[in-house]
Amino acid sequence: MRLHNTLTGTVEPLRPRAEGQLGLYVCGPTVQGPPHFGHARAVIVPDALRRFLEWRGVDVFHVRNVTDVDDKIIDRARAEGRHPAEVAETFTRVWDAQIQALNTLSPHVAPRATGHIPEMIQLIEALLERDAAYVAPPADDAGAGRDVFFRVAAFPAYGKLSGRKPEELRAGVRVEHGEAKEDPVDFVLWKAAKPGEPSWPSPWGAGRPGWHIECSAMATKYLGSDFDIHAGGVDLVFPHHENEIAQYEAATGEPFARHWLHNGHLTLGDDKMSKSEGNIIALDEAIERYGADTLRMFYLQSSYRAPVDFGEDRLREAAAAVERLAGFLRATAHVDAEPDPGLVTDARGQFDEALADDLATPRAHAGLFDLVTRGYEALETGEERLVAGARTAVGELSGVLGYTFEDGGEQSDLVGPLVEELLALREDARARRDFDAADRIRARLNGLGISVEDTPQGARWHRVRV
Repeated sequence: MRLHNTLTGTVEPLRPRAEGQLGLYVCGPTVQGPPHFGHARAVIVPDALRRFLEWRGVDVFHVRNVTDVDDKIIDRARAEGRHPAEVAETFTRVWDAQIQALNTLSPHVAPRATGHIPEMIQLIEALLERDAAYVAPPADDAGAGRDVFFRVAAFPAYGKLSGRKPEELRAGVRVEHGEAKEDPVDFVLWKAAKPGEPSWPSPWGAGRPGWHIECSAMATKYLGSDFDIHAGGVDLVFPHHENEIAQYEAATGEPFARHWLHNGHLTLGDDKMSKSEGNIIALDEAIERYGADTLRMFYLQSSYRAPVDFGEDRLREAAAAVERLAGFLRATAHVDAEPDPGLVTDARGQFDEALADDLATPRAHAGLFDLVTRGYEALETGEERLVAGARTAVGELSGVLGYTFEDGGEQSDLVGPLVEELLALREDARARRDFDAADRIRARLNGLGISVEDTPQGARWHRVRV
């Protein structure tokens, strides 16, 4: 398989440390609030990658962290009169439930920052021993705790992931009041405790870890050094992922991660969707309105590296694409024939070839839609083995991409007969050549979210989510 590697800027072969096994680390949430629509992409992309690799027979070990101590969590807790741990626990559960609603595979390990303070302290101590970090002087109002900073100048390779060099960054860096940095580009590893904030004991007094040190410590605890893939949103390349590399490699002299996989932003017009921009769409609302399959299709019909612009038209297109696959499976459920083995083998090969080429999900989907077309053509000509082959391939390969076809696809005991009765009335109107009445019935059904497709075998219908 070939994947784009942000570290080298090229699409290159994926070479795991151990044949048949792969370690995958995904940057997870900072749980200061519920997830939004944009968060879904950073979960769906590595989920699709994992599903594909496992379909190929690779043993994937998937780790996704939870940042459960952070300035934003503390600020929200203070504003709501709650303990930061309560806020973190509440939104960890919310986040997990909503992400699972997208039919994503759960990570094998979901380490929380607060459960790995000793590992972070150990890594900071190694940096201090190598003179790649320093303990800042106590502030004027200091208690027992002191800040610890990473010394960027001690790591000459700083910037190798993002391309941003320290000398270019210094002019735009603002040193916060009270920070005792040697260099404006240095960043915090350990924060001295402030009144009312959660803290842990350390060699530098009571305090808590900085954000970046968490992933360096947790990723290597579970995956070791030089692990296979580190994934996340492109917004994390700098400074978060750049700092992860610097911390671990400066402390150990060993490589951190082999391959860096970054997905593009979700945008609203020209702006990235984010809490800081105030333009978020809640994920639970999006799932309720559009359905999990539609959200997966919305993202996976585009290259994972390209930015995707949010829009109702694009979501309607995604819903229609999902329904084209789901409708074919429903329309061919009655076919009881041995699947054509050549068709299934060819479909699997083309699907494998597409996803092995930098996770080219648009090409993989194009292959699925070609199968649907071939399947319908075979249905009309009575070639049932070809129909069964197309149905088998579409069902299997759609599952590899994570589709369930459960959103809006059920023809319930109540809705089904009512729709069928309306379609019978429409057919009567057409037989009388009362096409205005037939069109009104169809338009009314469309308005209720029921799409009608006229075929040589009669009218077929399905629900459309949007």
